[in-house]
Amino acid sequence: MQCNPGRGSASNFTAFCLSFGVMILCSFVISANAGTITNAGSLTKQGSGTWTIDKALNAPVGVNINAGILEVNSNLATAQVNINAGILEVNSNLTTALVNVQAGAMLKGTGVIGGLVVNAGVLAPGDSPGILT
Repeated sequence: MQCNPGRGSASNFTAFCLSFGVMILCSFVISANAGTITNAGSLTKQGSGTWTIDKALNAPVGVNINAGILEVNSNLATAQVNINAGILEVNSNLTTALVNVQAGAMLKGTGVIGGLVVNAGVLAPGDSPGILT
């Protein structure tokens, strides 16, 4: 599946991705501000844009950030998070077994991470100075 930034509505794009059990977020800005996001597979953030999740999200297989910013302002539950490039900003609760922060990637925010963090990149807690637990 390919991303087509700027084409179609975000709700149509999300529904299409969810039907295949994989959600791919591209390079436009969106806020999931109505209802709860449910997904039987994984979530992948691609492209240079920012995606904000402000409703509870369950992505049981995993979350991958390959570029841009994924901002989590509501509860996120997933098996594993891989920040391969780009930024994961956690300002709520992230429930996961493992967060992998690769070299050149960043984990930041003011939230709570319930799981192991393996960091080879940048860890930037809070609002100068801040706490990320």
